Amino acid sequence: MFSLLAVTLTAALFLWGGARISASDFGSWHDLVHVFTFALLTLLYARALPRVRWYWISVCMIALGGAHELYQYATSGDRFEYGDFLLNAVGAGLGVVSLVLADRDTSH
Repeated sequence: MFSLLAVTLTAALFLWGGARISASDFGSWHDLVHVFTFALLTLLYARALPRVRWYWISVCMIALGGAHELYQYATSGDRFEYGDFLLNAVGAGLGVVSLVLADRDTSH
């Protein structure tokens, strides 16, 4: 179930998150959308791949955030947004922190 959700959200991110959707479509929510999307993706992949360590999941999610920014650059001709890349990484980090905290609470 988590695998299907993770792959579907990743596909949607690249299908609709390229040239078709711009920062202005989300207005003041733009930054939060980046953070929330990558936090959710991190949690979904971590649950879908329980044998993979959390730090590898975070590395992959940060790389995915960079790949997404490169994809937007290639498809829309805009410049690479380092701020958006950083927001994606923050989201991945928050996803990992929430995952570690949740696992720590259930282990006691």
